[in-house]
Amino acid sequence: MKGFTNIVWRPPPKRLTGTVIEVATRSTTPEPPSRPAGRPRATNLESIVDAGARLGLNNITLSAVARELEVSVATLYHYVTDRDDLLSRVAGRIIADFDVALDTSLDDTEMLVDYGERVRTFVGAHPGLRDYAVAVMTDDVIEDKHAIVVERLIARGCPADDASIIASETVWFTLSFASAERPLPIGAPGDMLRRRSAAREMTADGLPMQAERDGVFRWALSAYVDGMRAALASGSRPPW
Repeated sequence: MKGFTNIVWRPPPKRLTGTVIEVATRSTTPEPPSRPAGRPRATNLESIVDAGARLGLNNITLSAVARELEVSVATLYHYVTDRDDLLSRVAGRIIADFDVALDTSLDDTEMLVDYGERVRTFVGAHPGLRDYAVAVMTDDVIEDKHAIVVERLIARGCPADDASIIASETVWFTLSFASAERPLPIGAPGDMLRRRSAAREMTADGLPMQAERDGVFRWALSAYVDGMRAALASGSRPPW
């Protein structure tokens, strides 16, 4: 039609829905800046292991670590093969931080009991570490810690085979005791009885009978170590 040839059609403006406050907020709040294209977030094996350590052994999954680092799960596979590989690396990092630091001013039994007490405390501070250590006692990092104890016992005159057995069994006893200390989940069978008993014997620190548990552990490990040493000295050997 004559006179309308230069008219350009434009779509009507988008209708905003919601309350006046919601519409005003949407129209005035700037969008967060996006990461520039071609600049992926820096990721390497160390940062992945660090993220796993922050999450804790009990919470490690590839998805959780990916969320922690704000990367895709596919990115993690460039550095680890699977969850077990990641778990091993994180546990190795944690165990490497444990300082054996044997107190050589003590006699053999007292030194091992003190060592066991520090292992127990360290394991208690890292949920999931006990289960990992039991499953892979041949891990290189664990073997390195074990070798320090064995060498100290040998230096004190203990036969090499006996020293290895005593050092291993000290840790096994400690891990078994630590396993028995793990609280029942809320709602588990016996949980109500456990909570009632704990409430009656709560210490000032909020830990039921903690001092008594510590004393039982040291007494029991001391007796266990003395029994092992006597049995080994008599020529008895474990069945494994």
